[in-house]
Amino acid sequence: MKQINLVFILCVLVYSFVSCGKKTGNEPVVVPQNTVERTWNFSFMDVNFENTEEWMDGSSRLKKITRIIYVTEKNGGTCTFDGTKATSDKLTYEVNTTEKISMYRNDTLISSTTEPLTFTVASTEFISDYTKFGSDSLRMSNGPIKIEPSFPSRQIGLKLRFEGDKLFMSYDIRETSTSATQVVDTDMAKVVIAMQKK
Repeated sequence: MKQINLVFILCVLVYSFVSCGKKTGNEPVVVPQNTVERTWNFSFMDVNFENTEEWMDGSSRLKKITRIIYVTEKNGGTCTFDGTKATSDKLTYEVNTTEKISMYRNDTLISSTTEPLTFTVASTEFISDYTKFGSDSLRMSNGPIKIEPSFPSRQIGLKLRFEGDKLFMSYDIRETSTSATQVVDTDMAKVVIAMQKK
């Protein structure tokens, strides 16, 4: 009797093991929680931007610094990452802020003005190639969302941070160029883009 019970128990265990390991082909596709590869709703963008222009005027060095800080409003649209491309759809936001312009002569402040800055990005669509590095970095051909409509496209490296159903993508910009008139132009920006799982 004990042998029959032992054989019965072993048969049940073997059947359970085989049944658990067997795939039917109808299992749901499980998407890892912390992956960028999905469709995201655009939540907001936080931008801290500074442009510096420097040139010589006789023996004096002149410098113009423009600073702009904003968090986008009335945000909408989506961005889909498919493994190689990021595609935005009906991307929209508004900016209502100020730009502060400071003029220096030989590092001495000579004037400072503040002007309103408002613009709207409405129903924008674009595609950007990207490459993944590790689990928390991307390199994109022009960024998932432009920080201003006339801002030139450029390759950027983004760091990813996941918090629950939210994704924060941050990157820095620092570029310097010199014009034919010997004006040295430097762009610097710190950008954080927030998205939420759709």
